[in-house]
Amino acid sequence: IKDKINREQQHSILKENINNSLGIIFQSHFCKNLFQNFFGDINKPKEIIHNGVSLIDFNRKGDNYRNKLNFSDNDFVIISSARWRRHKRLDETIEFFNILKFKNPKINYKLIILGKNNVENKNQEDIIFVGDIDYKDLPRWYRTGNIFLHLSWIEPAGNSHLEAISCGLPVLCANNGGMLETVISTKSGIVSKIDSEYNLNLVDFYNPPKPNYEILYNDFMNLQNNLNYYSENTDLKKIDIDVIAKKYFSFIKKISDKYC
Repeated sequence: IKDKINREQQHSILKENINNSLGIIFQSHFCKNLFQNFFGDINKPKEIIHNGVSLIDFNRKGDNYRNKLNFSDNDFVIISSARWRRHKRLDETIEFFNILKFKNPKINYKLIILGKNNVENKNQEDIIFVGDIDYKDLPRWYRTGNIFLHLSWIEPAGNSHLEAISCGLPVLCANNGGMLETVISTKSGIVSKIDSEYNLNLVDFYNPPKPNYEILYNDFMNLQNNLNYYSENTDLKKIDIDVIAKKYFSFIKKISDKYC
């Protein structure tokens, strides 16, 4: 947060909640490291538990929207989904999509943007702006794609990529934040080193840097050419919500046994 007053107000609220807690669950190693960098280590029980997704609701089986959108089997569909704010880099996602089309004119690329956004010109060729999606319809949209692209800068943990992974989509994501941890643990895609390493310092969060498009392009083509490898070797147990829920229960029970 750029505004020092607002930042300090939010930090004070966070510290108060931490002081009143009996234990802390971090949703990624990145979250823990970021917290300790600003607030120091906390002498309380703590655990890192990544986010999870329902493998019943989100899976490879079921309908998609390819026919409804008049997509052919040869169309290569990229899905990008978020609660779009500036650090999610929607503008850069669109810019990269146009680079892809320019470099590979023989490939019929399509880009589907899920989630409410502020893009003014929505009449862009081969880009479909879907807007907000009902939760129950999300799996159909994910199954419409071939790759999930997420360029979010310093994403603490993330959920949309987990939904995509469980629906069979290999992922290409940026190299800072906590999102990459679940991409690596599930072996579901490529972490692209498109940004300088973030050293946990204060930043203008809503003014993200431009990604390195050359590196991003090479990693995208690598992923595109090895879709079956990533799809067949994805480890969904790492993000199964039932497994994650048991980790939460185990940690809470440990706290309860200690203090109650």
